Amino acid sequence: MLAVYRNRRKWRGVATLLSAAFLIAACGTTKVQDAAADTGTTTSWSVRLAVSGGFAGVRQQIEVDQDGRLSLDDEKLKKHVDGQLKPPELKKLASLVRSSFAAPPAGKSGRSKCFDCFDYTLTLKADGQTIQRRYDNMSVVGSSDYRLVHMLSSTMARKLSPEKKKPSC
Repeated sequence: MLAVYRNRRKWRGVATLLSAAFLIAACGTTKVQDAAADTGTTTSWSVRLAVSGGFAGVRQQIEVDQDGRLSLDDEKLKKHVDGQLKPPELKKLASLVRSSFAAPPAGKSGRSKCFDCFDYTLTLKADGQTIQRRYDNMSVVGSSDYRLVHMLSSTMARKLSPEKKKPSC
């Protein structure tokens, strides 16, 4: 009976320590999320995604700064587009950039054994620091940068694609 009581006390102590650790971690995460949601901070940042490879030999690049100005290039099509992100898009992008910059890369980085994949080079700059990470179609999935890469590549595809004319009735 005494042994059972001692085990319960031991596990209660472990549970208390784990609870304290989660509480401390949650407080730190809240601060990061609050700072990431605010696009009006003085922190200057920019992000660039270069996409190359694939069966068609794609060579595209998008660069966005903290003001929402974006620059897109498609070397294969010899097309350049300048633009501006809308405030909701900029707020989401700022959050993703800050969380990618603050967190170490999770998941695989680099190339997998996929020979016909797109290669992604993600470059993050903030306050004089630069981080560059490389992925391909296989390794980006499950990485901590997946949502950022997905948002940038979707924005690039949307802005570089020719506008479709609506048929007149």
